[in-house]
Amino acid sequence: MGLIDSAISGAMEAVGSGMMDAGNFFLKGGYSVWGSFSKVAMQYVQQQPESLGAWQVVTGSVYTLSTGIAASLSVLFFVLGWMRNSVEIRNNFSIDEVFKFCIRYILTAGLIVNSLSLISSMSECATAVVAVIYEEEGLENQEAPDDLFQAAKDSLEDGDSGADWLSVGVVAFLGGAVGGLFIIVCSVHVETVVLIQRKDT
Repeated sequence: MGLIDSAISGAMEAVGSGMMDAGNFFLKGGYSVWGSFSKVAMQYVQQQPESLGAWQVVTGSVYTLSTGIAASLSVLFFVLGWMRNSVEIRNNFSIDEVFKFCIRYILTAGLIVNSLSLISSMSECATAVVAVIYEEEGLENQEAPDDLFQAAKDSLEDGDSGADWLSVGVVAFLGGAVGGLFIIVCSVHVETVVLIQRKDT
């Protein structure tokens, strides 16, 4: 009877260890898919807007039209604010108010005139930050945490029953399979967004 129990326990231990290895394999597969997909996504994110075809449309007719509308609205709001404060009898329209109006209008006009260069500068800063993070963190070389599965194996000693090995193996297998599948789904979603953006540009 003891021989059969030890054989069953050994078989369950082997199955549990194999399930831990399978969970580790699934998680590594998810990380490898994430690495290859994130590499493509990061290469696209690091591109300057000037290299994209849609940027010519933005800097052309769209920018000219929006600048004209913004300039007209800023003049209109300046005149309306000036008239409201200067015509109101109960309000003392002092020289301080005149300076406030002029400073606000100068700031607004400066933002309107320099809006394209501000957007270009912000996009260049964002691209530089992404490139630095990408190089330092090495997002495409992320590896699956093998130490988690090794720690699970180390927590089980030789004297533990086969049921313990099997239960830990089932949990490790399910965790690795679900985690790998989740990483793959996120990778495909990121790659789909990148491909749609490329198609639009």
